[in-house]
Amino acid sequence: MRCLTCKNGSMKPSSTAYFAQLKNCYVIIENVPCMKCEQCGEDYGLRYFCCIISEHNC
Repeated sequence: MRCLTCKNGSMKPSSTAYFAQLKNCYVIIENVPCMKCEQCGEDYGLRYFCCIISEHNC
């Protein structure tokens, strides 16, 4: 699969950290599965995860 941002890099399974600011706190979750471009480093696959976290409040 080719990267949607740089159009040249290959996407490989990886993990990343997710940061969110909710009402009265910050949430940091490490090792979130994603697809990462080997060339530009862009992360994909966080959209569903972000929607779930954003629905909960601290």
